[in-house]
Amino acid sequence: MMKKKIVLKKSFRHACFRWVEDATDMVYVEVVIKVARIKKWLVKNHVQG
Repeated sequence: MMKKKIVLKKSFRHACFRWVEDATDMVYVEVVIKVARIKKWLVKNHVQG
């Protein structure tokens, strides 16, 4: 009985870490895309920086 609780806790912990990693990856991709768009806009509009 005790062993099952540990396994469930471990699987829950793994699921939480997986969710955090996925969310972090999604945020990273969004930031990279937005930065690329801003750089493209700056070049297009001849803004020096």
